[in-house]
Amino acid sequence: MMPLLMPMMLLLGSLPGTGPARHVFARVPEHIRRRLPAAKLVPIGGKLVFA
Repeated sequence: MMPLLMPMMLLLGSLPGTGPARHVFARVPEHIRRRLPAAKLVPIGGKLVFA
């Protein structure tokens, strides 16, 4: 039972954010939406490489 509890709680916690995010991102141009994940992942990758 315990191994399923954490993923279920994470899924339930992410549901409120998906609705508002969907409405906001529907108004953002696609070329910006494509760059947002990259802008977030490049510094994270740099931390992992140089840590």
